[in-house]
Amino acid sequence: LEAGMFVDTFDDSAEVDEDMTLTWNFTGAFKPAEGLEYDFDWPEGWTIDELDDMLYNITPPADFFGEVSFAVNASDADYYGYYVHNFTIDVMAVNDAPMIYDIMMGDEVYEAEEMNITTETDDNGTAIAWELVMIIELPFMEDGGMYNFTVNATDIDSNMSNLEFMIDEDDDKYMLEAWEDMPCMFNFTPKANVSGMIEAMLNVSDEEGGFTHQTLWFNIEGVNDAPVGAFAADTPASFMVVTGENITVTVEASDVDMDDITYIWKANDEVIAGQDTATLDYGWDTAGTYNVAA
Repeated sequence: LEAGMFVDTFDDSAEVDEDMTLTWNFTGAFKPAEGLEYDFDWPEGWTIDELDDMLYNITPPADFFGEVSFAVNASDADYYGYYVHNFTIDVMAVNDAPMIYDIMMGDEVYEAEEMNITTETDDNGTAIAWELVMIIELPFMEDGGMYNFTVNATDIDSNMSNLEFMIDEDDDKYMLEAWEDMPCMFNFTPKANVSGMIEAMLNVSDEEGGFTHQTLWFNIEGVNDAPVGAFAADTPASFMVVTGENITVTVEASDVDMDDITYIWKANDEVIAGQDTATLDYGWDTAGTYNVAA
């Protein structure tokens, strides 16, 4: 075969974005159009799918960008003539979004898990649509003070120090503060008497606008709070009564956990039988001084 088998008017270069697939038709790249056989020396590590004669899907390795050349060998059927031409693919870099790996709290590592979340209910409140999401559940204790945790994320295009971390705030349920010198670290403090599952969104972004998000559940385990109470405001500090005369004293009590309150009245540390409501209505048959408590 004579030199110059490559057709000069054929474009021997192509562009494709990073992590995308290029479809390239090589029909008409060589002459004569009939009687040639071709051997493609594809770049190592690339994925090649032949769709038809001289028609290929060409996919670069993940996260690769840059310029790559490969040779196509054209020969006649008897291999008497032989010609090689190099083709070029320019893989254009694109900004990859950061990736969130896990969250560390103390010596524990918490990774994302799949969970079905109800997204729609019917008129009766029955779930009829769901969304599969990735969640990270972090354990805390009600009134347990301040916790700190670290978000582990990376960006193939950028240093972790260039990433921005943000978590939804809820002033009614918790306080959240990012460390000034390490924005991937957070101080988390549940508000007093708050418990249950609280959903928040973790957002990680890079300086080029790439971002990713992760659903967080703050699981604040409740503890049993003691009820609080005091005598009614108009209760005198002491009573002067005669034997057989009743006194009436009311205590105003509440429980932040909404538990039922049981009342026990005592006089001089001895339980007063039959008095189990918020109001004491009782008299003594024996004279003396009695210190009353509920």
